[in-house]
Formats: sequence, C-alpha cells, structure tokens
Amino acid sequence: MKMVVLGAHGLLGRAVVAEARTRGLPVRGAARKEADVTDPGLLTAFLSEAAPHWVVNCAAYTDVDGAEADPGVREAFQVNGEGAGHAARAAGEVGARLLQVSTDYVFDGALRRPYRPHDDARPLNAYGRSKLEGEERVRESGVGHVVVRTSWLYGPGGRNFVDTIRHLAREREELRVVDDQRSRPTRAGSLARTLVDILMALEPEGGRAVGLGQGGKGAEAPILHASDGGEASWYELAREVVKVEGLECRVLPVPSHEMPRPAPRPGYSVLDLAETEALLGRRLSPWQDELRVHLAGAGEVGAIHDDESP
Repeated sequence: MKMVVLGAHGLLGRAVVAEARTRGLPVRGAARKEADVTDPGLLTAFLSEAAPHWVVNCAAYTDVDGAEADPGVREAFQVNGEGAGHAARAAGEVGARLLQVSTDYVFDGALRRPYRPHDDARPLNAYGRSKLEGEERVRESGVGHVVVRTSWLYGPGGRNFVDTIRHLAREREELRVVDDQRSRPTRAGSLARTLVDILMALEPEGGRAVGLGQGGKGAEAPILHASDGGEASWYELAREVVKVEGLECRVLPVPSHEMPRPAPRPGYSVLDLAETEALLGRRLSPWQDELRVHLAGAGEVGAIHDDESP
C-alpha cells in the first residue's frame, strides 16, 4: 500500500508520514510547493509521478477565527473546499483512493449526545462550512474515498491549545479558560496511528478497497469519526495540562460569553467513535493517556525534508 500525504509539513501530515515510515509502509510526504491542493495541474502531475494507492489529504486552512473575515474566508474555502475537490479528482485520475480529513466543527452542538457520522451537519462558522464543502466536493468527485472527522488536534510542529497552556501556565499565576465547550482532545500522533489503521483495514490484500462506495451526487459519503477517547471542556483539558506538568498556576472556568471570539464554536461536538472502533477492533486511547505522551515528549515528530521521500 503506497501512500502520498498532502500537507506533509503540517501538524497532522508530519505525524502520518512518520507513522507510515515506522511501519515500513512506502509513503511520500508532499509539501505545498510540490503538490498544492489549490493548483490542480501541479497536484495531478505530482500524483501521476508518485503513483500512490492512497492519497491522505492533511492539507488544510485551520485558523478558525481567521476564516471569519476576508481574506481568511476566501483562503479557507480555496484550501478546505475547492482544494479537497481538486485532491479527490487528481486521486481519481491516477487510480488512487482518497482519505479526506475533516472536523467536528461541521456540527452545531445542538445535540447532547455524541455525533454519529451521518447526523445532520450544520456548521456555525466559516471554517466548519469550508470543511463541509470539502466533504461534499470529495463525495461528488466519484473517487473511492473515506472522510475521517477529528477534533481538538494538538501535537508538535504547530500552534495548538495544549502547548499554549503549558507555556502560559509557566508564566502566569492564573488562567481563565472556557468551560462550556466540550469535545474530544486528540494528539496528532495518536490520530496518525488511527488513520493508518483505517487504511490498513480498508485495503484488502492485492485488490480493491473494501467498504468504500464510489461517490456521486446524492450518494451517502463513507464517513468515520476518529479522535482520542473520552471528552473534556477546554477548562478540563487546561487543568490536566497544569496538573501533569506540576505547575502552580490556578485554572479558572469561565463561560464563552466572557471570552468572545470572532468565530462561534459549538458547545458540544463530541464525536461518536463506535463505527471506527468496530472497524479497527480496538478502543481508541483515552485523551488523558495521550496528553501525557505529548507532555513527556515521547514520539515527537522530527522535521520532514523533501529529499526524505522514497
């Protein structure tokens, strides 16, 4: 199973490339200058030369607040929406299948039970709308694919909530953190392991991928949810960071309206993991365990250079 990872210099892309290499899988990590999802010609040329079985699209615009106004909203839709469609069509042209990474922010948080893959998506912000458009463009492309939604991603190599809290808690005596938004914190390395497991589970020996319907307008997209297990608020996650690090900083819970942000967030976007756990035959690791792995520095992902790709 030969893989190409788009967005390989990003937080998740780096982790997926590292995970595949750890398992001895042939993988090629594509930087934006090599395979820009907003440049269909460049993307198709790269994939034609690489000849993968799977394309894992980790390329994304991830600035949730930045996407609420121009020029961020335009870039978000160019990368997350149109770009996902370009990746799907390019994969189809070279005979590959696509794993498209999406987000819990396609949901509005109105439900108070974990969201199942085919629950109605009603994003509250431009970032969520751009990711949902990407899902739809992938489905309409007709390529064999799977959409995998995740949530609250953190890890080495990119700005993220966990490392921000760790830094601020060393400098301040007190932090105020939102306590009325809940989801599943997810370590990038843990998600990378799950994504590769999903590909292995969907890839038969020497044949066509199983469990993947073709897309097509009106077709139900194959969707899975993948994150670390358990759930937390931002406050609970911050408190756990401070506890594990043994810091003296006080962490105080506050409601969202006391800390307004440009982009509205769902109050509850916990993803139902049952279908993914059934496919993989294992429970997904608790977020508290994966947080300790990150804070301990275990499994840190080094820089990926263009000349490292086989």
